[in-house]
Amino acid sequence: MVNQTPGPWATAFQAALLEKISSPSYTTTVSRNYLQWALEGHFSGSLLALTNWLAGGDGQLTERVHSVIDYGNTSGRDTLAGMVAGLMQQTG
Repeated sequence: MVNQTPGPWATAFQAALLEKISSPSYTTTVSRNYLQWALEGHFSGSLLALTNWLAGGDGQLTERVHSVIDYGNTSGRDTLAGMVAGLMQQTG
């Protein structure tokens, strides 16, 4: 989701992720499908609510973060960590 910002590294990132998730041993079928949808620009309501808040939207940050964290056993935390890493990379 963070990678939707245009830049020279965006295409390389998408290609690398697509290659990685193509391997059946990399992740589960469900996770592979979520990642494929993300590469196509489709995201869950919880992720959209969080990024809307980051872009200056209304509401409570805590609720939005917890909504993302609640995905699966560790997937939500992993997703949030990836978003933070992506934002850090973009902001330097």
